[in-house]
Amino acid sequence: MLSNTRRRLIAACASVMLVLGLGAVTTSPSDAADQQVSLYGVVKADYPWGEGIPDLAVRVYKATGNPASPWALDQTVYTQEEHSTNPLCPTCKGYWYAKVGPGTYRATVNELDDGTANWQQWSSETTTSAVVDGTQEQVESATPPVRHAGGELNIPVVDQCKEPIQGATFESYLANSAGDVATTTAANSSYLWLPRTPARVKITGPAAAPGTVWLTNASSFATAKTFALGPGVYSEQPNVVLTRTTFNQPSGTQQNPKFRGTVVSPTGTQIAGVPVRLYRKTYDPDSPWKLEATIISGSTSPGLPGYYEALVPPGEYRMTANEADGTVPVVSTWRSYSIQGTEFDPSVPICATMTTGGASYDARLDYSGRTISGTVKDTGGHLVKGATVEVYSATADDGADPQLQTTTTTNSIGGYTVHGTTDQIKLRVTESHHTPIWSGGGTSFDTASPIDATPGADSTTNDAALGEFPLTLDRIPYITIHGGAKVGTTIGTDGGEWRPYSPITISHYQWYRVKGSTSTKLTGYTSSHYKIRKNDLGSTLKVQVTAHYPGAQDGVAFSEETQKIGNTSSIKLSGHSYSKHTAKIKITVKTSGTSKPDGKVTLKYGVLYNGLAWFNRHAKHKTVKFKDGKATVTLKGLGVRENYIEGSVVATSKWLSSSGHTYVNVK
Repeated sequence: MLSNTRRRLIAACASVMLVLGLGAVTTSPSDAADQQVSLYGVVKADYPWGEGIPDLAVRVYKATGNPASPWALDQTVYTQEEHSTNPLCPTCKGYWYAKVGPGTYRATVNELDDGTANWQQWSSETTTSAVVDGTQEQVESATPPVRHAGGELNIPVVDQCKEPIQGATFESYLANSAGDVATTTAANSSYLWLPRTPARVKITGPAAAPGTVWLTNASSFATAKTFALGPGVYSEQPNVVLTRTTFNQPSGTQQNPKFRGTVVSPTGTQIAGVPVRLYRKTYDPDSPWKLEATIISGSTSPGLPGYYEALVPPGEYRMTANEADGTVPVVSTWRSYSIQGTEFDPSVPICATMTTGGASYDARLDYSGRTISGTVKDTGGHLVKGATVEVYSATADDGADPQLQTTTTTNSIGGYTVHGTTDQIKLRVTESHHTPIWSGGGTSFDTASPIDATPGADSTTNDAALGEFPLTLDRIPYITIHGGAKVGTTIGTDGGEWRPYSPITISHYQWYRVKGSTSTKLTGYTSSHYKIRKNDLGSTLKVQVTAHYPGAQDGVAFSEETQKIGNTSSIKLSGHSYSKHTAKIKITVKTSGTSKPDGKVTLKYGVLYNGLAWFNRHAKHKTVKFKDGKATVTLKGLGVRENYIEGSVVATSKWLSSSGHTYVNVK
């Protein structure tokens, strides 16, 4: 409820607005004599912090009493700006006033398309009815909050260094007319509400990142994407990239960002004494780059001969090393090197900003001699990938040791490229699966042929043929045998894993019987499988495998050995209790190699009180001899409940162990 003071203030505001023309009447006002009461309301946005919305058309209707046409337009006014010329209520943003005579009234907000951006941006609403009897000073017609008529876009704006840009302005234009701005978002916000009809969106950068982009990454209204999102629909857009031309500068105790890196050779060795130049982008088409700093590698950190660093103003940079411009002597051994070249590539900027704290880039210099290339193959004509190519000076040092200058590796098709630094060089090619070779087919530095490496035409015929290494097992003794070590069982082998070539074939198998330290060749048994015979009892078995690859030496290796070969055995137990704490157990043993075997059985017995774990800790043990495969034994001192009896046949040279069990309820 409004206080009397507030009501008087609003009435005064309304009176002043009429005098000043703030409540603009555009259609058929009531008779001036009847305008004795201020009808008012306020229009706000529907979100929690919603402010009053100015410049919305409010159409005031009066009840006619005629059922056929119950309402007649009385007048049209507009909601007030926040900073009005009304001296009594300058901040009544979103308020509207109308002077009316007695009667029943209601009002509509933003009802008709009046050609304004507000109609496109906000929903249409209808106020509650208000009765004016002529005795009030003012009457409120409650106005529902208005909602955004279209959906919402989130549009992140970043610069070429992927850092956020503050201060960009978003505008939506009606899709059918490039000149009609429907909605606008103030700077420093990444959100834009769309109008109720299809629209296209333009982003304008601030002074630090000037430029205009239409979504999505279009250059004009004609090529821009059309958005048609209903109320409440939210859409996340990809980053919009604007080119920043003015970077944040250090303030207070801050220092400029640091540009640093290392100058190295192709082998990774740091190189001292190389001039490094840093150029900052000016965004001036007539003079796009400014030399910002020149540093000699190794001069800033004596312990790091190739290191350089310099404080530079924030911005985009390109870097050169060993640049031949006549101002600094060029190190003749090395070629010039450049990052970003002479033409700026916006897709890979080098950014040294206050946010990143600087930039770090290394320079890997190539040798200045001519390009020397070739192809490496093996003796079978196969291309060798990953071979190491070493470049040596053709003249040894005083100690007669070859001087390594650089190295490289062959690519996926066996090719390589190197650069010489002296007049004459020699090449050595190595690969872990082949025998090394020197240039010209030499087997050593002394027998290698020298190659001209002075600046000039490329040398492209320096091919090499590596000798084949023999096949070897990849892991020893990883030729395994599958199958049980029992008479009558068929065992086999997988042939093992071999290197360095693939695929290999197994050209030969040979089985052997091993007893003690003696291996006996089993003539005629040359397949990948072998059926164990009685003659193998008490021995182990192994197989010799021969691996083959065209052009390479065959590989020969033995498999692992099997366990000792034996016959199978089985045991059957049965029993009953014939007196207190006593049980008689019958034992029957069978083996595959003996019809009536003699031997021993170990018994483990006791009460299953709390499962097998408890049984194993408290069980009693007994050894029983059997003859002709049979035995009977009386067990005493058993518990009065179910007892568990487990029997195991003792293995011999004739058979393998086996086990069985039974249960007996003891009286």
